[in-house]
Amino acid sequence: MKTNLSTPITNSSEAATFILSLILNGEMFHPEDDAHDIIWGDCKEPTDEEKDILNLRMGQIYSNTDMDPCGFCIDTEKYIHFIDNEMKATADEKVLIKLQLDRASMRFLMAAQTKDYNIN
Repeated sequence: MKTNLSTPITNSSEAATFILSLILNGEMFHPEDDAHDIIWGDCKEPTDEEKDILNLRMGQIYSNTDMDPCGFCIDTEKYIHFIDNEMKATADEKVLIKLQLDRASMRFLMAAQTKDYNIN
């Protein structure tokens, strides 16, 4: 897998980073499903060990944060679909935009956690 699975998830910021990485690498699946039951389609299927770790990380999101990973995925996927399919930009520009989306999502999550909406 392209997504780094080695870091345990202990807070919403780490959860968002993990989910965004899965999405941007084309490895996202429904967070409530068992990774062993997924039909992986176009992306390379994870090994059984990677699937175990994916299940562990998703469990950590639910137990260690009050984040809604499903809602976060849906909102993020809409933006990425727009960037990939409707935005008039070069491939390099699209990568930069996605990186900015990742950073903006992190700032938003931190603001939501601290209730400090004046984060630049």
